[in-house]
Amino acid sequence: MAGALDYVGSYVWSEKFWFPENVSWKDIENHDEGPNAGIYHPQISDLIMPIPVAVLLGVIRFCFERFIAAPIGRSYGLREGKIMVAEYIPILEKAYRKTKRPDDKAIEGFSKKLSKSTRQVERWFRKRRNQDRSSELKKFCESGWRFLFYVSAHIYGTVILWNKRYFAETLHCWIGWPHQHVSSDLYWYYMIELGFYVALAFSLMTDVRRKDFYEMIIHHIATIGLLTFSWINNMVRIGSLVLVVHDAVDYWMEGAKMAKYIRKQKICDAMFVVFAVVWFVTRLVIFPIWVLHPCLASDSGMHEVIHESWPALFVSRCMIVVVFLLSIIWTYFISMNIYRRVVDKVQKDERSDSESAVTEEETNGTVLDGNLNVNKKKE
Repeated sequence: MAGALDYVGSYVWSEKFWFPENVSWKDIENHDEGPNAGIYHPQISDLIMPIPVAVLLGVIRFCFERFIAAPIGRSYGLREGKIMVAEYIPILEKAYRKTKRPDDKAIEGFSKKLSKSTRQVERWFRKRRNQDRSSELKKFCESGWRFLFYVSAHIYGTVILWNKRYFAETLHCWIGWPHQHVSSDLYWYYMIELGFYVALAFSLMTDVRRKDFYEMIIHHIATIGLLTFSWINNMVRIGSLVLVVHDAVDYWMEGAKMAKYIRKQKICDAMFVVFAVVWFVTRLVIFPIWVLHPCLASDSGMHEVIHESWPALFVSRCMIVVVFLLSIIWTYFISMNIYRRVVDKVQKDERSDSESAVTEEETNGTVLDGNLNVNKKKE
């Protein structure tokens, strides 16, 4: 077993895994003299930096949520809420892990086993569900933090990449590889983003658990892996484009959530519409054309410069595809959300029309019938 692990480890860190045949680890060393002087190549040792960055972001998040987001939420009437802890009953707890809403037959079975009334069993399950439910204030604070980071990261990324030649012409993501200089602004863009996703991966265990919990785990792992691989391989340019495209949309969703929690439905709806449009444009149009195609297609700019493949490049491509597939899955969820909103609105409009079509005589008759029934009861 140990020999197999040593073999895998030696292969993973071998030059054959990370680079094509004509490139080695020595080629990406940094030198003060020589033809590559002044070019900063990403180093594996740099990947230690996201750890303290993640810790720092955790501290900033704690301070932001406690001293800024929470007071704002409370000013709109959001409260922590008192959580009533359900009595620990092993049989019911085991059943709860399988289904949070058992049917009537199961409720009756638990009632007989525990010598409790069906109402007591139903009340236990209701209390247990409430125990797992997070308060809207907590949700508001979490969305507020993500909104702050995503909007800041998107602005910073757009500013530092705007004047870069490869921002407009992706062919320059490959020209000169692997001797491409990583400027200090791009260095910190990567380190901060990596630190954020590392912190986010750990905080998933304590944050409000959402329906797409497992998709988010896969997304964070793929993102961290993609950033790590592109850093070691010095494909930071294409990696930075992936980041700036994805950061363009997330803060709209977080803003819509915040508006919903504080009962600003019109603002919520408006931000959700913008989110849906920006999502479609960035994730399903710009990303595949601007990033995915140049990385995968045989007629793309990448293949004009790099004429061969190697394992690390293959893994990086797979991670980009995974990120895109997750975007397609979330597009389905978003589409279903929009569909439900439209259906609900149509149903409400139909009910409103049918109510307004009721004549005055029918209304008066209903009232009279009601009074007549009351008088009969009195008699």
